[in-house]
Amino acid sequence: MIARERVDVINSHDTRDRRALTWLRWRGRLPQAFVVTRRTMPLTSPVELLAVGLTAERTIAVSGAVARALRRRWHPGARLSVVPNGIALERVDAAVPAAALQEART
Repeated sequence: MIARERVDVINSHDTRDRRALTWLRWRGRLPQAFVVTRRTMPLTSPVELLAVGLTAERTIAVSGAVARALRRRWHPGARLSVVPNGIALERVDAAVPAAALQEART
């Protein structure tokens, strides 16, 4: 399916995907860019984190805290990026008129 659909990037969001995709990469069967997204504090063994971290082109941590926890458990920092999960409220600058709020509530 990956070849048929001409997929360019594979993004793993789960332990099972991550392990399977790492194995496929090691076997030479995953030429696409491989990205791992980590949302929670790692319970993964340091050895597995190191192996996946060296195999994936990039690991995305959804917070600085998750990134720090990954680094403490041997994840290669050079391949780790933080992409905050959520909305930066300070960047939302459009005020909502009171009439629009009232209309939305009814």
